[in-house]
Amino acid sequence: MGLITVRLSKLYFGMLQISLGSLVWAIVFRWYSFTGGDDGIHGIPVPDLIGSSTGAYYFTLLVSIASLYLMYRIVCSPFGRIFQGIRDNPERCRALGVNVQRHQLVGEGIAGFFAGVAGALFVTVAGSVFPDLLFWTLSLEIVIMCLLGSWFTFLGPILGAAIIVTLRTFVGIYTEYWTMVLGIVLMLLIFFLPEGALGLLLRRREPAAELGKDR
Repeated sequence: MGLITVRLSKLYFGMLQISLGSLVWAIVFRWYSFTGGDDGIHGIPVPDLIGSSTGAYYFTLLVSIASLYLMYRIVCSPFGRIFQGIRDNPERCRALGVNVQRHQLVGEGIAGFFAGVAGALFVTVAGSVFPDLLFWTLSLEIVIMCLLGSWFTFLGPILGAAIIVTLRTFVGIYTEYWTMVLGIVLMLLIFFLPEGALGLLLRRREPAAELGKDR
């Protein structure tokens, strides 16, 4: 999939990603002999050490911390700086001799690896897996988490995920139309908080820090 999608950019890249993801969901949804179809796979065995709720919690916490540390090391490495340069100005990186498409392909592989880790952790906690996890609405929810926290910060998506999960928990008490609420949140973000919650806090902090230096 990455070999196809890296040929495009911006809106077309996102649309192709959603299309290919929907294709995979359709295959999984109908492949009863292998994936269980729309019923999913239930009763997946896990080791006794992490089979309990307490064991699953600490195992998930440990793997999450290790994954975040590994992500941070990647972002702060020279390799990660190239990714940031491609994000900000791919044309200039290409002029400097960087193979942009190759780096984007590697980036998709890294993202797919951590998505697989998240899926394995879900199985550890739930003991089951469902085709709905491949539906485009979950991808949209993850995008909104990043938007809500802040695209261009490391901790922003974590903050956005915490806000979305908390909001979904409380909204679920009053209505089952969570996706409608999610769409409203996305519209509000685009209009009023394009830089995300953490980005807004950092932007407000900078003038205060400069004022303190002047004093």
